[in-house]
Amino acid sequence: MDKDRLAREYRDIGDEELIEMWRSGKLTELAHEVAANELRQRGIDLDRLPRAAVEPDSEPGASTSGFVTVYKTLSLSQAQLLRARLQVEGFPPYVADEHTVQTDQLLAPAMGGFRVRVPREMADEARQLLSDIEAGKLALDDGDQTASAAPAPVSLWNPDVAAALSVVLTPVFGAVIHALNWKTLREERRARAAWVWAGVMFAVFAAAALHGQVPGTTNVRATFALVLLVSLAWWYFGAARAQSKFVVNELKSSYVRASWFTPIWLAAILGSGVLTVVRIFR
Repeated sequence: MDKDRLAREYRDIGDEELIEMWRSGKLTELAHEVAANELRQRGIDLDRLPRAAVEPDSEPGASTSGFVTVYKTLSLSQAQLLRARLQVEGFPPYVADEHTVQTDQLLAPAMGGFRVRVPREMADEARQLLSDIEAGKLALDDGDQTASAAPAPVSLWNPDVAAALSVVLTPVFGAVIHALNWKTLREERRARAAWVWAGVMFAVFAAAALHGQVPGTTNVRATFALVLLVSLAWWYFGAARAQSKFVVNELKSSYVRASWFTPIWLAAILGSGVLTVVRIFR
């Protein structure tokens, strides 16, 4: 802050307050000179005013005889952040004149700004730490931040492909695949719901298959096809479409495509076994 600006600021300060500032010993040399000139212009004899015997960097309620300043700044937030960092590292710091300067931020330049102070015997270590912080030696590497922030890609079966395969392998297959996908995504509630759908679909097709074994039952294939189509639509719009939307909206379709070899062959083997059992009861 230049001399003219200080002079304008001090013109708006009352006599008693300006005298206390001048006597405090906390003003910079320039600020002290400007305050003295302003007081003389008001007809105040400075020679008759005793100087206060106050330690320059004292703070009410704190003993500062063994403290020294290790950092100065005009930003209160920066001073508070550095004080917090020093406290984490085991130092007992404080910010000198923190409350006084907060009453009028324009006083900060005149009073030397906010001063971070530590015990004299810890000053060198504190200065080294603050120097490392300013130099960026304690900052995280951008590459490390990116690597740690980016989650590992998950391996999923495409939910839309699972729905398409369900036309042949029944919605039981699709519901099981979706349940396993939800499990991988750690969506436990949705995974349990998908297992319930798989159980319901299995019960529906089991009932349809057993109905076809009843003597005299006609149009078995047509009935089974109708049950398949209705169940497929019911399952897809009731549950399956939610996973497709989740993959598109949340994962942005960015995931590892799991192989279909194992689930298709397992479904084929289990399906063959079911058809064999159904034939026995014909």
